[in-house]
Amino acid sequence: MIYELASPGVGVGGVIGVVLLVLGFVALSVLPFNVAGLLLLLLAAALFAAEVLTPGVGVFAAGGAVALVFAGILLFRGELGVDPAVLWPTAVVVGGGAVLAGRLAWRARRAPAATGHEGLLGRVAVVRRVDGETGQVLLDGAWWAVRGRTTPVTRGQRVRVVDIAGLELLVDTDIGDGPHPERQR
Repeated sequence: MIYELASPGVGVGGVIGVVLLVLGFVALSVLPFNVAGLLLLLLAAALFAAEVLTPGVGVFAAGGAVALVFAGILLFRGELGVDPAVLWPTAVVVGGGAVLAGRLAWRARRAPAATGHEGLLGRVAVVRRVDGETGQVLLDGAWWAVRGRTTPVTRGQRVRVVDIAGLELLVDTDIGDGPHPERQR
């Protein structure tokens, strides 16, 4: 753990240090087996949660899997003990699940907004109706009032959403020939 504090990095030293510290306290008879098992179980849960919240290279998930195995060994001792052949696959599956959940959470955080104000910006639509300087477009199954940012809109014109003012979309009218609005998302 001192190594991790002296030169912070990926977290390998800290994770290994905490697991070995708890096991060392058990070996020195400072902690009873069941308390150490519960501490390792809590550590495993915290490491799996850390992997989901801050996905990286899987160090937290691997440390959580190791802590889970040692927790199983310490909590289920004696004649009714759990066979390590059951503990290892369980730890690997839970650790892999934490890595997968972390990757999915990371991808969801980095994805562009799909709803709300940010979800409409940059979208392309065709003006269907015009009334004076404003028009109407059908965007995502809803009719929106649009107003050109610099020039008035015309019927059949392709426009790109650049801002929202109340319930009216402000659009750019000079977008050129790009992808068809129904195919663009």
